Amino acid sequence: MYGAKGSNTWYTSVAGMPLANVIGAQARADDIRDVGIFPTDERQIIGTTQNAGVLEWSAALYAESRLQCRPAVRPKLGIALGPSERTTYFIDLADGYHSNDARGVTRSGAPIPLPCP
Repeated sequence: MYGAKGSNTWYTSVAGMPLANVIGAQARADDIRDVGIFPTDERQIIGTTQNAGVLEWSAALYAESRLQCRPAVRPKLGIALGPSERTTYFIDLADGYHSNDARGVTRSGAPIPLPCP
């Protein structure tokens, strides 16, 4: 896994409340070999159900404005825009993003049954 991130922050105020503004860009690549599903018996690998590699790239431009209304209150906002059936844009003025592992979803062919004890 490797990547880069850069941003610029500047501060101002709105109606006497502090406002922090950030703009930035980030890129990430996950290059993982030997991502497998291995049946085990007493914690010993007894076969290979699936073994693959993952090469996934992502890049993003982002902007954030954080208004501090009170010391313990910070507004957050998330928006998802779907201009077509195959595209969705996420606008998140909060913290965090999570990407699930999709090995089982993207695998082609018939499923391989696991051996029963």
